[in-house]
Amino acid sequence: MEDSSKLNIYNNLKRHKIRISFEELIRRLEIEREVTDVCFYTAELDEEFNPKKYKEHHKFLEKLRKIPKFRVVLCNLKKNILKDGSIYYDIK
Repeated sequence: MEDSSKLNIYNNLKRHKIRISFEELIRRLEIEREVTDVCFYTAELDEEFNPKKYKEHHKFLEKLRKIPKFRVVLCNLKKNILKDGSIYYDIK
């Protein structure tokens, strides 16, 4: 099974500090073929944990919802605690 992080465009762009508009990405993809639907899987952040980050994320999702052919899919956020005590989150 492949590592899902290799398939996640958003996380890879963020990791490499690459900024691109999703509208531009769709336009570039459509050069070769028609894009009919783009899904962005994410989870809503915990507003009580970090109200500022929650608001920023909510604004970001609202912008994405306005993009033609772009669909935001809200998933559950699963907290994982590693043996060393560090925490990471999976979207399920």
